[in-house]
Amino acid sequence: MGAVSRPLRGRGGVTGRWIGLPLCVAVLALAACGGGGQAPPDRELAAIDCIGRPVIDAETGATINGAEDLAVVDAGRLLLAAYDRRAVARALARGTRPPEGGVYLLRATGLKSAGAGAPLRLLPVVSPVALRPHGIAVWRQEGRIRLAVIDRHHAAGEPRVRIWAFTLLDDPPRLADARLLADGPAWCAANDLVAGPEGSRLFVSLDHAACTGPRRLWEDLRAAASGRIVALPLDPPRPLAAPAEVIAAGLRWPNGLALVAGPGGAPVLAVAETRGYRLTMLPLASTAPAPRRIRLPAAPDNLTVAPDPEGGAGADLIVAAHPSLLALAFFRDHLFGVRRVKSLILRVPADGRAGRLHAGSGALLSAATAAAVWGGLLVATSAWDHRMLICRLTAAAGHGEHRA
Repeated sequence: MGAVSRPLRGRGGVTGRWIGLPLCVAVLALAACGGGGQAPPDRELAAIDCIGRPVIDAETGATINGAEDLAVVDAGRLLLAAYDRRAVARALARGTRPPEGGVYLLRATGLKSAGAGAPLRLLPVVSPVALRPHGIAVWRQEGRIRLAVIDRHHAAGEPRVRIWAFTLLDDPPRLADARLLADGPAWCAANDLVAGPEGSRLFVSLDHAACTGPRRLWEDLRAAASGRIVALPLDPPRPLAAPAEVIAAGLRWPNGLALVAGPGGAPVLAVAETRGYRLTMLPLASTAPAPRRIRLPAAPDNLTVAPDPEGGAGADLIVAAHPSLLALAFFRDHLFGVRRVKSLILRVPADGRAGRLHAGSGALLSAATAAAVWGGLLVATSAWDHRMLICRLTAAAGHGEHRA
């Protein structure tokens, strides 16, 4: 989730958080009317025996807050991108250096061996550069596992984004071959990214045209269709200061991205439009038909692709969604004592008929921002929580929920 998570700043480095919040809340109250009702239970799968497990750094024992995004490496490894958004906001308000975050690795063996109710111990992935990671993407290229990271920084109190590409190594988990692809204020609205099918570029969602000031507030007031999807080459001669190739425009808070198999296996870029309460499916072939839009009952955040049982390119999307953007705004800043909000996870197959995999009260995980099917489990994390939701998946026959 990008647009809601960034603190607002005023002139001269003075925080505009408390000035901007009433307006932001009013905007999101209007946005909360945009949902499309309630999704029925998924026709094929049911998430049962759900638990919420705290996540901690395996080396320091520190709680890991704000795992906004996750990416499946393979059946045995899962990556999480995390930084503490509330701690960053407090540091910016004080004018002090905000804390960094990190990329973390969870092994399936560690998940299975952990005792019931015990925290999940995540391995920090050593990076050659300090990171405050937002969206991440994993893909395989020439026998290597590549990782792209949207890296949120603040220069002189203003948003700044860098986009990196690395090679992921193992034992111990670490990042190598750091390549800075993009750097500059023009990338401040970068939210998520995914590798293109040809392996030579990334697709990046820019959720706003502006990141601060009156233009940003005006975009939010109107739920402006000012978001874009842009292409970023993986081998630029120098870091790009601004986007050069626009793939799609006129989107309402484009957020999570995923590449799925369309008709005949043709690649389709799935875009979560958070304020549009929909998915936009962008065919990438040169002779592709017009984009298709899928209405959703909640505001979509990050997307992942469910594994194909036959090992091919998947077509089913796993969608972390927010039933109420107003409730999310209250929870983000703990306004009016709100300490818990609902989580909703959907599966959207190729026919576009969204089915509910998990609808939780927030007792196990509040405001899920990313979810994936991994090793026969449904897992989810949140940009504003310190836990991971873990559910068993079975043929649709009933649902269960247990408090952690």
